Amino acid sequence: TITVFPDVEGGADPTLMQRGLFAARLVRGGRRAHCVVFNHVGVATARAGLPAGMRRPYAVFMHGAESWDPALDADRRRALAEATLLIANSAHTARRVAEAHPGLPPVAVCPLALLPERDTGTVDGALIGSITPRTIVIAGRRNANERHKGHDELLESGPTVLARRADARLAIVGRGDDVKRLEARVSS
Repeated sequence: TITVFPDVEGGADPTLMQRGLFAARLVRGGRRAHCVVFNHVGVATARAGLPAGMRRPYAVFMHGAESWDPALDADRRRALAEATLLIANSAHTARRVAEAHPGLPPVAVCPLALLPERDTGTVDGALIGSITPRTIVIAGRRNANERHKGHDELLESGPTVLARRADARLAIVGRGDDVKRLEARVSS
């Protein structure tokens, strides 16, 4: 395991020194590795900076829009194209990547699972009790810079869904700096 660089909620760019430290760790770790797994397409671009003799077969784990963007920069596109294995966190991501970048090899799907968090309070029994087969659950970070995840669209579709299915429910789970705004939208 190689730590890439400090990152706060997915928003920090690495400094030149952090990039250099990562490259050094990659070279050192790569000597013993048969395959390297990069947890993000941006991180996989580091491979291109290694001398050819130090490069190992590698896989890239893809997490959504940063992989299927049709305007993906050349370094990220090359990192995907040269990977031995592409892994997506969902069938949706795999499909979107294949549509955006048709020349890539097939993408394997490996859904994510969450490690249990330390108990920080009581379980919301009312929320758990309200989940039915007609409940849509969206779980993920709720940050202002990640509004593409669909929280707003789900809220906008609410009246249409409820007009057709009065017993429909929406459960929104996750933390982030956009929670209060979304809660205000729900209340209104």
